[in-house]
Amino acid sequence: MLGFLWDLHQQHRIRELENRVEAGRTAGSVERAASETADRVETLVLLNMAMWSILEEKLGVTEAELAARVERIDLEDGRLDGRHSAPPARCAACGRTVAARHRHCIYCGARSAARGPFGRA
Repeated sequence: MLGFLWDLHQQHRIRELENRVEAGRTAGSVERAASETADRVETLVLLNMAMWSILEEKLGVTEAELAARVERIDLEDGRLDGRHSAPPARCAACGRTVAARHRHCIYCGARSAARGPFGRA
């Protein structure tokens, strides 16, 4: 009986260690993904700065015009919050509201209307 209890205790400890190892692996992959995302964001920032400098230089667009356009686009979703959320659309087949992120209506399965690269219809 004592041997059986000892085996149960050891199996429990082994499971705990396996869970810790798996958690470490998961944390490592999350850290790698976060680092890759940060690198991509930095690259996008650099590209945007380069594009802006070209627009400013070649077309004479001012920072005030850029700021006004950013504010206008930000307000398209009804909130001045530094983000732009594509508004929901109505399904052409069943008329229900479909979130912009869905390619098909979650109610009837009909394909959603095509949206442009920035989430606009």
